[in-house]
Amino acid sequence: MRVLVVHCPPVETGFHAALRQAVPKNLRAARHEAGDRDLHAGGFNPVLSRKKRLGCHDVSTHQPPLQPYVERLQGAEGYRAHCHMNVATERQLTRFMARFA
Repeated sequence: MRVLVVHCPPVETGFHAALRQAVPKNLRAARHEAGDRDLHAGGFNPVLSRKKRLGCHDVSTHQPPLQPYVERLQGAEGYRAHCHMNVATERQLTRFMARFA
């Protein structure tokens, strides 16, 4: 299966950055074709301004910068979206990451 993993970890040494590295690696180990996209590294700004919101239906304005993302998503055979904030102790993180080592 072709899978695209999309993350937006703001800290390259944080928990979500570790997930961004572990998930595609484990998918590939299970013989899936896994790509990954780090939105934060690509300069993604999650703040939606009033101007952008009012113009979001104007395809000629917002589609060109999004086209590379659209093409990669269309190339995936499936997706699963997660959006959450995790707070954990160092011990919890160490135990969690040991499962992916």
